[in-house]
Amino acid sequence: MVANEVAMNIKKTPAELRSPIAALTIVLVMTYAVLAAMGWLSFSNYHNAQVTTQRHLRIEELRGGIIHFDEVLTMSA
Repeated sequence: MVANEVAMNIKKTPAELRSPIAALTIVLVMTYAVLAAMGWLSFSNYHNAQVTTQRHLRIEELRGGIIHFDEVLTMSA
């Protein structure tokens, strides 16, 4: 029985012996691709949040200036 299994392993072609390695390689490449995509999405979301925060801060700054000028014009009238 053992000799029969050894004979079957000898008869396997190199492509059949490499199939687990190829499968693991594909899994690793897909894992790296998913991690890279998640990293890019995380960076993109962080950058968009920073841009939005800066825009809101600038709007508040301008709103404060408009209110100040409105008060000045009201007092001068």
